[in-house]
Amino acid sequence: MRNDDLKFSIILAVYNAEYFIERTIQSFISCGFRHSEMIIIDDGSTDRTLQICRKYQYSDQIRVIKQSHHGLGYSRNAGIDLAYGEYILFLDGDDTLNNSIFYRLSNNLNGHDVVYFNWKKLKGDVVSLVNGIDAKKTIAVWNKCYKRSFILENGLKFPENSKFEDVGYSLRALMLSDSNGYIDGDALYNYSVRFDSASHASASPRDRLEVLHNLEKLKCEFLGVVTDKENLNLIDQYIYDCWRFQFRGLLVHFNDEAQYVAKLYVKFLESYRSNQKNSFIKRYMDVVKYKSIFTIISFLNNELLIVKRICKAFV
Repeated sequence: MRNDDLKFSIILAVYNAEYFIERTIQSFISCGFRHSEMIIIDDGSTDRTLQICRKYQYSDQIRVIKQSHHGLGYSRNAGIDLAYGEYILFLDGDDTLNNSIFYRLSNNLNGHDVVYFNWKKLKGDVVSLVNGIDAKKTIAVWNKCYKRSFILENGLKFPENSKFEDVGYSLRALMLSDSNGYIDGDALYNYSVRFDSASHASASPRDRLEVLHNLEKLKCEFLGVVTDKENLNLIDQYIYDCWRFQFRGLLVHFNDEAQYVAKLYVKFLESYRSNQKNSFIKRYMDVVKYKSIFTIISFLNNELLIVKRICKAFV
């Protein structure tokens, strides 16, 4: 296939995914969309991942690149450099694509720099659809389609020394884009929740705090540029969701360092509670279950000050 015929490049960065990778690759093949390519970056896997990927090199739509272990951010950046498609998407090694994704995208691109779409969360036997504003502010990068020229012109790169390389990427893309689109309807991406995710489980409180500080810097960067209320609210919602995600991670191994970050989280909630009286945070409070709040409290070493602050923040 000629490179200038390619509409989409799917970048699949993998590391030790031998139990999932075949299903993931097959989901791309099942799409049956000729004007697409899959670039598989094997990030120095020590299991059978590379061997399995190489079985699919018979297809002129699949390229397999082997490299030493550098991390997911580095691997995705390498994939961007190798891509020929007009648009770029990202796929994780244990997730799958809806077989209509390329056809649906083709009919809805309309020249947009970024197009986001609904996705499905698979957690054991529980399946849930993420759509609308929740799809737009999804922290991960895989439920969005990015114009390659837009990525290159704006120098959109993933951080290469972070355990949370996704965080901030799609938000920056949405803020920089001249236009973005949304595809409603069925989920086009299937995200599988893995309970043994090594990278996130091993993240230290320092790692988590660093990514949150970087998000605050990103917010400051756009405060003087972004003026419309919708995008300003999107930034706030995105940061709020990141705090919640990182805080849940702290509860796995709660120590003095994690407690320090937890106190900052409480201050963050108090600030948002007081500064945004009628914004998204009140709507989120209706969703949070009180049982989960008390579970959080039990992990906070019964520090009275934090308990009071958490209760106050979620009243």
